[in-house]
Amino acid sequence: MKTYDGYLFDADGTLFDSRELITQAYYVVAEWMRLPPPDREKIAATTGLTMPDQVRLLFGRDRDDMFYRNVEALYSSLVMAGAESRLSLFPGVKDGLRRLREHGVRLAVVTSRRRQSLEYFLGSLGVLELFDVIVTAEDTVKHKPGPEPVLLALEQLSMKPEQCVYVGDAVFDVECGSAAGVDTVLVSWGGMDPSGWTVQPGRVIDRFDELLDGQ
Repeated sequence: MKTYDGYLFDADGTLFDSRELITQAYYVVAEWMRLPPPDREKIAATTGLTMPDQVRLLFGRDRDDMFYRNVEALYSSLVMAGAESRLSLFPGVKDGLRRLREHGVRLAVVTSRRRQSLEYFLGSLGVLELFDVIVTAEDTVKHKPGPEPVLLALEQLSMKPEQCVYVGDAVFDVECGSAAGVDTVLVSWGGMDPSGWTVQPGRVIDRFDELLDGQ
């Protein structure tokens, strides 16, 4: 595999498995709001968007601002409370990140997750200190699938697009990276099938250590 000076990673579904954490949180939100629970597959398909965008897709766009604020507040508290028991790194991630650092490359996280929960998750999983740059939902006005989050990470890394690759698990990641001019890698463990996507990833990998080929 081609090697890069900078490796940018999505978080949920790429570095750590948060599927059950997110799904159960939305189920509780729906019960509390006396709404039908959202479909599990729809939750998975919208993970990678900002929380406000995901909430609107799951619960409808025809509600007032107070409804969305209440949903987001409850969801955030549930996710933070359940992280210890329902969150785990995917196999090979911690060792792979450390090996990349040993080879002198710089690492970044580019995610639609909010900074508070992201840093808490990465810290509890023992990998926060491995990243040079973190770009979260609060850092850009526009979000995935637009290029702004990756472009900000490139700016903070002081690198050009051709020096970097963006690794993710969703169509939003591939679209974001491609729009920013970086190479893209899709991880298969996110469970997404790219065959019908308009923008295709540069490569699909089945194991994290495939990123180290050629290092």
